[in-house]
Amino acid sequence: MFTAMAYGEVVSVELMATQKGKEFHKIVIQDGVPTYNGDPNRLEFVLWPDDSNKTPRTLGDVKVGCMVAVQATLRSREYKGKFYTDVGATKLEVLHSTPVAPPVQIPDVTVPEFDDVPF
Repeated sequence: MFTAMAYGEVVSVELMATQKGKEFHKIVIQDGVPTYNGDPNRLEFVLWPDDSNKTPRTLGDVKVGCMVAVQATLRSREYKGKFYTDVGATKLEVLHSTPVAPPVQIPDVTVPEFDDVPF
């Protein structure tokens, strides 16, 4: 098992269920580092319920647009000869609960050069 931390903006939060009816949350975040083609880097985490009560964990202030820190564990398992890797969120901390405004795009302004100045 491998543990890692990730920081980013929440893109989506979904309540999902397995085929056996076990409910869990799927959280997708993106960081500010673009990939090779310019798209934002997105990470998907699964927040499984506590083993004690089998109900989905509450997310508190986690909503789309807020900044979070996620501690995650990576687990791989084999099923019918194929390996599947699960990125499970073990700790979820809200850094900024209000959505962060996107950076302002400043247009590229070119200043024309003048050869003859009137002064």
